Amino acid sequence: MARFPGQIDVIAVGKIRTRHWLAAQDEYLGRLEHYVTVRLVELKDSVGSVPDIVALQREGVLLLEASRAAQRKVALTPVGEQRDSLALAQWLRQQLEQVGHIALLIGGPLGFAPEVLTACHEQLALSRLTLPHELARVVLLEQLYRVMTLLNGEKYHK
Repeated sequence: MARFPGQIDVIAVGKIRTRHWLAAQDEYLGRLEHYVTVRLVELKDSVGSVPDIVALQREGVLLLEASRAAQRKVALTPVGEQRDSLALAQWLRQQLEQVGHIALLIGGPLGFAPEVLTACHEQLALSRLTLPHELARVVLLEQLYRVMTLLNGEKYHK
């Protein structure tokens, strides 16, 4: 099993509190650490404590600060580019080899502040559907794991 260079930061607004989502997240993070350095950063969700526009701005500042060290920032949005697992694998390999440190950003319930989208190099869609925050995070981690097994020629992907 090859270990890939570089680092992937998954930076998400909000915390997972439901036990089954947390278990799934931890399972995929554990699997991924055999292949690549992955860092999960959970940021404080401001929704409900202040007006939405202020919450969006605060979360945007936190997202940009948390992703500062990454050479490539990618926002997960429903309007971003969709890739199948094979194309995602090739894209991720290229990012890790050429750029090294990438940040995959998951917004909160309000999405992303315009400044965050402007700072991102691209947008990626897991689906055209709007997904609950917890599910989006688990789907992303599962797809990252699937990509790593594809790149290693393992049998997980069918």
